[in-house]
Amino acid sequence: MAKVVMDCKGTELIAAITADSVDDLGIKVGDRVTALVKATEMMVIK
Repeated sequence: MAKVVMDCKGTELIAAITADSVDDLGIKVGDRVTALVKATEMMVIK
């Protein structure tokens, strides 16, 4: 598992995703990502 911490206009959003998802998305520290928030989960999209 990996923790993705995002800054949304000063509000911190935190998502727990698999390490494989981090690799698949190619997420690196400082990248801009989009958070898709659903009722029971949050998806990270790059």
